[in-house]
Amino acid sequence: SDLGHLKYYIVSGCLQLIFQSYAKHFILYTLLVLVVEVQFYLLSLWIVYLTALSVKFDWQIIAFVDEPETTFNPGHHMNITSDIHSHGL
Repeated sequence: SDLGHLKYYIVSGCLQLIFQSYAKHFILYTLLVLVVEVQFYLLSLWIVYLTALSVKFDWQIIAFVDEPETTFNPGHHMNITSDIHSHGL
């Protein structure tokens, strides 16, 4: 009966080790998947943020380019164009 007990302990010990390692690997795998998913989520957020920023930046450039038109007198533009024509470009 001692041999039976020993076999039982060995088998249960092996099963416990297998289960523990499996559980550990499962937890690690789950964490890895979570980390990857979070990274993808953050990356997509970052892309959206950058896109929004670049669109806003474009709008600022457009606003900046549009604004001087009102502040400059039209004659100034005329002079530039006439200079270009006189230089034969």
